[in-house]
Amino acid sequence: MQKQQFWLIIILANIVLAFIAISDPIHAINSDGVLYLQTATAYLQGGWRAAMRLYQWPFYSILIAWVSQICHCSLELAAYLINTIFQILICLGLFGLACKARPINDTHKPLFMGFATLIILFYPTLNHHRDLIIRDFGYWAFSLWGWIYLIQLNENQRFINGIQFNLAMLIASLFRLEGIIMLLFAPILVFTTQQAPVIKKIAGCLKAYTVTLILFIAGLFYVYMSSNGVNNLGRLLEIKTQIDEGVSLIWQQLWQAKYNIAHSVLTPNAIDSAGPLLIGGLVAVYIKMLMATLTLLYSVLLIISIWKKQFLPTSSAKPVIHVAIGLNILITIIFLMQALFLTERYLLELSFLLLLWLPFLLLWIYQRQKPWIFSAVLAVIILIGLVSLHNFGPSKIYLKQTGYWLNQHSPKQGVIYTNSLQVGYYAQHPFVTWQNSENIQQIAQEARQKKYIYLVFEIKANNTLLKEQLTSLLGKPTKIFMNNKADSVWIYATM
Repeated sequence: MQKQQFWLIIILANIVLAFIAISDPIHAINSDGVLYLQTATAYLQGGWRAAMRLYQWPFYSILIAWVSQICHCSLELAAYLINTIFQILICLGLFGLACKARPINDTHKPLFMGFATLIILFYPTLNHHRDLIIRDFGYWAFSLWGWIYLIQLNENQRFINGIQFNLAMLIASLFRLEGIIMLLFAPILVFTTQQAPVIKKIAGCLKAYTVTLILFIAGLFYVYMSSNGVNNLGRLLEIKTQIDEGVSLIWQQLWQAKYNIAHSVLTPNAIDSAGPLLIGGLVAVYIKMLMATLTLLYSVLLIISIWKKQFLPTSSAKPVIHVAIGLNILITIIFLMQALFLTERYLLELSFLLLLWLPFLLLWIYQRQKPWIFSAVLAVIILIGLVSLHNFGPSKIYLKQTGYWLNQHSPKQGVIYTNSLQVGYYAQHPFVTWQNSENIQQIAQEARQKKYIYLVFEIKANNTLLKEQLTSLLGKPTKIFMNNKADSVWIYATM
């Protein structure tokens, strides 16, 4: 397989997979996606300040707005177009990182390219995320390419590779702030922890940080010269908060969780076990979520590959791969200790790095094992990958139906009051949202005072308490929409 053919397959396959995901009948735009599209609309109407009022890190939304204008298409289509390009970059980045970390000879390269293509294109977790409008795709794509450039910098000590690493991680940080953490800490960890002359370590650090230092100085100058400079930094202030209060936040959260376990779960005689139980639970949650993100099949293949030592990075790549994995583990552990939960999205960058082991294992199985073993592994990967293209989760059609009904039954100047961003988006009508924790009576009173035309509640199937409260306080709904899992939307007319 020639390189051009490989690129063409990756590009076409990602376009097809994205189209399949988006055209799924039960698909609906995710809540985060609605926020990004709203921010893009605000940017088009009011510029940077308007976008910042809706979302404090609006670069992804601004990109959506630009692509929409350039291509003369809707914001939604522009978002899916951008994400498809990022998905292509993720696939190419993973392949490039694998080849850079451990070069493959020309004899085996076509096979390896095929196996790498198979692993990433049929990766179920990536396929489950293809229909989401999320900024993470940009972060994953550019951070993977950043690790490639850092390996090249460690190998060749060329200044251009330092610039490439800086630019890749800086662009990644425009999508997620974790890119700044990688940019600041990865090079110094790579160059100071390996066996090399001191001069080489210093030279590597200088080449890796030159662009960063220039931008840092420019940023300080901007803050100094601008009276409102600090307020314009948006979510960058979160990094300062983590530096100032991160450890305190972890301690407070863990202490509160330990207290709750000791007094609400355990008997008085077992209170001393609250701490070990909490730590053990967090470790179990992390391992469970990592395995869920990798999927059971890929987790088993990863363990076998590590056990058989099939992926042995070069001396230049080894510290980079280790630092990349280590920083991702550290960041996600800190998040888990502060928030006490994890989702697949937060662990996907780490999972992509762990996938590097799998193409080498498939090559080993093909060369060293019986043909039926290789055929069986290949068949299971393909089967699970094909199944992952279909969304077996709860249907979201009812959210679309609710939005369409509201659009048809609402006067032009009327405002909808709802707890669902998705319903508001599909209604294509002015809407205001509230937080789910607010009191029902207060919500109804505010709706009447401000003359909102409809009160719209998105209710999960297991939230019987909210249903009882609504029936008791507001009576029978004007309209109910429901999916096959009993998730529902209740509509109340207020006028």
